[in-house]
Amino acid sequence: MIGQHRPSYRSGRKKERRRFPRYSWIVPTGVKTADQRVFEGSLLNMGQGGGMLETKEALAVGDQLWLKFREEEGDPSGIVLWGRAVWAMPTCGGTGRYGVAFSEGQAQAYENLRRHAEVVHSKSVARDSGLDFVELRPSIVEKKALDYVDKDLAFSLNCVPIKLRGEKLMVALAEPKDSRSLDKLCLYSQCKVTPVVATSSAIRNTLIHCWGSQYVPSEGDQLSVLPFRELRRQKKPRIVALVSSTPGFSATILAKSLVAVLNGEERQAVFLDADLDKAVLSGDLSTTTDGACEWMILTLPSEASTSNLDRAIRADEAVLVVSPSHWQKGSFYIESLFDRFVDLQKNRKAALGDEITGHRVLELSVVCTSTSNIRQGFTVFKRIETRIHHELDMREPGFDIRLHYLGGILRDRRNIQRAEKLGRPLTTLKPHSPASQCITHMACSLQKPIHEREPRIHVHRPLLSRLFSY
Repeated sequence: MIGQHRPSYRSGRKKERRRFPRYSWIVPTGVKTADQRVFEGSLLNMGQGGGMLETKEALAVGDQLWLKFREEEGDPSGIVLWGRAVWAMPTCGGTGRYGVAFSEGQAQAYENLRRHAEVVHSKSVARDSGLDFVELRPSIVEKKALDYVDKDLAFSLNCVPIKLRGEKLMVALAEPKDSRSLDKLCLYSQCKVTPVVATSSAIRNTLIHCWGSQYVPSEGDQLSVLPFRELRRQKKPRIVALVSSTPGFSATILAKSLVAVLNGEERQAVFLDADLDKAVLSGDLSTTTDGACEWMILTLPSEASTSNLDRAIRADEAVLVVSPSHWQKGSFYIESLFDRFVDLQKNRKAALGDEITGHRVLELSVVCTSTSNIRQGFTVFKRIETRIHHELDMREPGFDIRLHYLGGILRDRRNIQRAEKLGRPLTTLKPHSPASQCITHMACSLQKPIHEREPRIHVHRPLLSRLFSY
């Protein structure tokens, strides 16, 4: 009827609440497509009238998300209905998953699912690595094999020596792709290590059974300290070391800009500035928290000291920043880096015997900054490459160095100085500047394999601009 008053929400009518409010399961980025994974984190109620349920566990099996709660918490405001489906949406994006909530009394079913997921993951790792999968039990471990590996080393590497046949030692590992763990085992046992794959829980239980339960887990192994840490071992971050041999250009601006671009593409990247006076970085570069990030951009001093050269060699990729006016300093640094690489390989070969064979190659990427055009950076790179091969050709038989051109950064002194003064990345301060576009292209190239990258060498301009350019 015309003129009839209709009740509205402002006049006192309340909107009906949903019976099943929406939840948000906090998980690390990049796990939304997982088939079988185990998580520990916090379940947050995104609806009305709810609270926070902290330190819950979940197991993602296929499209289902199994949740675990304590019975004494009850049913707070109808948020959790035992045995009923709840809606879970990862904060990292993607579609949500339905889960089934079960109480503490059904912990055995949860444990069986967790073990099944761990076995499936270990078998897939063994299949990808071309190794054998072993159902590890304390009864198959030989006592004489335990004498070849130290207790602390076995607990730190999460490995169990199983059998000894002559000079070959069979060792069960959860992640056999870690070459540093195999090198440490070879150096300590003085045997040829034959890796096999086993589940992490089986290795941990066997270690406790063989050496006793006096071992106290470290802070990284205590899952309650790391609430969002994935229970299984994740992929280690890729470490990129930046070294600037150009006076007046700090690699910090380039590193911050690369991290900003990678984070903008939903890549978890962190920045570590080691270009400091009397900087102390104890331990190996690869000893970082598993799953904490995907990329680590590290800046190193330009001094060719032993510690700085070792960090550049141990990184997954080393990037040298040069300029057209100071490219000779970059070539001197490359020679020092190659000499240190040869010394490390010879020391390793002397420690392991005749295990290292074949041609050893050092990979190094080069970035040219403060260029007047795109072509100039590639010209400087070719000049450095010619001198390096002329100086290092046949210096050390069996060793070689390969240089790769990552790209050039156009001259943009005003914006770069402003970014250094404000302490902000250049790609966020001036995203449309020529230098920012060059850095964005470098960040995209870093995500590709080193032999599939296509650096910017030519700039295709319109016909009219080429005709009327003087």
